[in-house]
Amino acid sequence: MDKLLEQTLNKLSELIKLSQFEEAEKISSQALKVFNDLRIKQFHGLAKIGLKKYQEGIKIFSENIEENNQSEDYNNLSLCYRFEKNYEMSYEIGKKGLVLNPNNASYYANLSASAKILGYDEEALELITLALSYAPETPSLWHDKGVFHFSIGDIKNAEICMENALKFKPVNENYYIQMFYILASQKKYQEAWKYYEFRYNTMPHVAKIVKRHNLELLIGKKDFYDEKICISFEQGYGDNLMYLRFLPEFQKIAPNSYLLLKDEVFNSFVEKLPIKFSNKIEENTDKITCIMSLPYLLQTKKIPKPLTTTQHQSAKNDKLKVGICWAGSALHPMDYQRSTYLKWYDELIRDESIQVYDLLKDKRPRIHKETSKIINFSEGIENYKMIDLSSSLTSVEQSINALNEIDVLVTVDTFLAHIAGTIGLKTYLLVSKLPDWRWGLTGFKNDWYESVEIHRQKTNFEDLIMDVYKKIREENSPLILKD
Repeated sequence: MDKLLEQTLNKLSELIKLSQFEEAEKISSQALKVFNDLRIKQFHGLAKIGLKKYQEGIKIFSENIEENNQSEDYNNLSLCYRFEKNYEMSYEIGKKGLVLNPNNASYYANLSASAKILGYDEEALELITLALSYAPETPSLWHDKGVFHFSIGDIKNAEICMENALKFKPVNENYYIQMFYILASQKKYQEAWKYYEFRYNTMPHVAKIVKRHNLELLIGKKDFYDEKICISFEQGYGDNLMYLRFLPEFQKIAPNSYLLLKDEVFNSFVEKLPIKFSNKIEENTDKITCIMSLPYLLQTKKIPKPLTTTQHQSAKNDKLKVGICWAGSALHPMDYQRSTYLKWYDELIRDESIQVYDLLKDKRPRIHKETSKIINFSEGIENYKMIDLSSSLTSVEQSINALNEIDVLVTVDTFLAHIAGTIGLKTYLLVSKLPDWRWGLTGFKNDWYESVEIHRQKTNFEDLIMDVYKKIREENSPLILKD
């Protein structure tokens, strides 16, 4: 019997390591009918975690704790609660595990993750540092510490930690992407571009583009490209519009290249630009690349100006016309950090000397993955008098027409900000303490759009919006006072 138990434990250990959780669940379930063994129960619980059956995992590890009170079960129970988004419970349970075993790197790492989510930044850094003191050769710990430093704006240490993570072989290619964000946020573009090329392996939606068209991926930089190259859009609308600027220069050194244009959002706008495009994959196309690879292929040092055929021209009026877009895409993973509540714009909207325009296309409530809470950023919209232009935001071209109705734009980080910047509309961009890499980490200016002025969250968005409202009044006082 002892030999059979040992064989079962070895088999379960192997299955868990190989992430074969269904088989591990099946075998451990059967084994528990024969053996009343804590280790099999633990493997059974780990299989539940792997299968995302967290409530079942909570039950298993809670029973284990009642019977044996082992640190490993506290740690696994903490993981279950974290994956269930019960971060407070995860944090408290994780601390109990550390009391029983204060020398385990993975326990410190797991607890640091819950602490970070709860906003305990200093404690999270202290915990991940302790984890590294017990396991300094663990690249994932260096990566996590780098991410923690990056999230609080400590970019120097973030870069050092990521360099350490990248020293270990084989490299987790996701670390390259994080290194790109760290370097690009510092505007170290020449160093950064190469790291982003790993997204073809780490971002499934990008990899699918290459696979779908059954073309060889263009790899490596050259001074001149004889190949016939298809350039595909990728990722978000804002990314695609922002990176169009690199096409003319690339097509000088790749004269047989063309942009694959199959998106109604862009078609009418791109068709007016001085670039080669096609609505289908052309015959004899040799290779494919995605549009965000162009600066790497060009070895870009200085960001060129946006590519456009028109500049902003607002219709004159007695009142200052301010457009507001208070929330971004509900699908964006950082929506919970980027969007704001309409009620925070109350004084701006009620200012009689200003005409406010509604430029938020999707006003539906949304669910945040981080908290599972239903959020309604547009609550109370019926109480405000705004001119609604949101139905016009169906394409880049139509959005430009809508933006020509206003004098200035106040917006969170969303596609509309890129359109406004492209045509030179004066834009007050509201960003969080840790904004997207393209907006940098300090200052009002950015390298991508001259007309976009960045306003950074210091304490909360509500105060930031009030500061921007005051600035709008100051900078446009002649027009406002005229009223």
